[in-house]
Amino acid sequence: MSTVDHPIAHAPCGTFAGLALEGVQAFRGLPYAQAPVGALRFQPPAPRPAPVPTDAPPAQARAAGAISLQAPSRLSRVMGDFQSPASEDCLRLSVWTPAADGKRRPVMIWLHGGAFMTGAGDLPWYDGARLAREGDIVVVGVNYRLGALGFLCGPGVSPGNLGLMDQALAVSWVKDNIAAFGGNPEQLTLMGQSAGGLSIALLLCAYPQLPVQRAIMMSAPLGLELGTPQDAAPMAAAYARSLEPFRLQSALLPGQLMAAQGAAAKFFIENQAKAGDVAPPFVPVADGALLPTPAGLQAALAQAATRVDVMIGTTRDESTAFFERGPYDAMTQNVFETPSLLWARQAAEAGRGAYVYRFDHTPGGEALGATHCIELPFVFGNREAFATAPMLGGLDEEAFEQISRPMRQAFLGFIRDGRPAAETLPDWPAVQADRPIQRLHFAPRTALQQVAGTP
Repeated sequence: MSTVDHPIAHAPCGTFAGLALEGVQAFRGLPYAQAPVGALRFQPPAPRPAPVPTDAPPAQARAAGAISLQAPSRLSRVMGDFQSPASEDCLRLSVWTPAADGKRRPVMIWLHGGAFMTGAGDLPWYDGARLAREGDIVVVGVNYRLGALGFLCGPGVSPGNLGLMDQALAVSWVKDNIAAFGGNPEQLTLMGQSAGGLSIALLLCAYPQLPVQRAIMMSAPLGLELGTPQDAAPMAAAYARSLEPFRLQSALLPGQLMAAQGAAAKFFIENQAKAGDVAPPFVPVADGALLPTPAGLQAALAQAATRVDVMIGTTRDESTAFFERGPYDAMTQNVFETPSLLWARQAAEAGRGAYVYRFDHTPGGEALGATHCIELPFVFGNREAFATAPMLGGLDEEAFEQISRPMRQAFLGFIRDGRPAAETLPDWPAVQADRPIQRLHFAPRTALQQVAGTP
């Protein structure tokens, strides 16, 4: 149990001392797997052994864990940038809770975006304190392996899809331990944006018994085509060539690992990337093992859509984060919007609750418009953390809260009760299997609109 000033959580995985914040408690940098270093590099995540009872003091969980090794984000011109210590020992998560007590609160597990190459679940952008406090829920932010360490695939180097395996193990950790942090292990919602949203879809494909009941999928690039291990192998070979003087399981330095990743990415850009393609070099592979082969992937995704209730949406101008306005605007439709609407339709046809939104606000001006990632500060309510983000354009607190407050309420309502309702929003009906989709548009004048030509 906890005290207000010195929160302690006694979980099956160990006893931890957290931080007392305003109205919430935070337990940060909790390891959910063994460090993937040395012989465990390029291996599936290994669960940590059960702790041996001792009289040792609680482990300190008061600082964010290291993030996965990564290069600078390609979206810094939209979101701004961040600095955080990085390490291979990154399989950690953080928990924000009203109290580490016996109350069984709904739990939201956050999977961050970043093209499977950048980001972390515990950045100030995604601080879960406000959502935990306002919604009386438990928020969990997950770090997972990125770039080559998480998604390189090639014989003798890596089996691929390790970052997805990390995410699945983190969900399992939450199921087993979250009750000690005041959460309900039987009421889990996965929420992810961009690569995190696609991760949710792929996890539901790969793990049919994933113990989650709801999903919030934000700007998920469900139209992204996944390659095969054969497609990925040349890039893995380029990575291995860069490390020929060393053994892959040796004590490699971060700089050596990142140099090898850079060499592999350069090979991808020069030999495999397609003009106008938004796909990053390191992504999940349709390997026929964890995930279906490309021939079976769409059928598997359709089946995955039937497994959870969903709240799914996009931004109006996704593509402006990657390209200037022009012919690439079709990417917004083909990669993000149309496949998201299809997911909602498939969920509704299976009797699942499905709610669709679009974010239309353009505080950064029409050049960016309602660009990819623009909804993030509004959902988390963390405007200060995005103070330098060009996409916000210096939006003041009052104007920000006019959209953020009802948006937070809607997201929290779905996490708690399966229905995204808020006092200042129009009635937001679930998708009906045999009717056009009614989509809520978040903007200064929030409105419910019928989507023309929906699947």
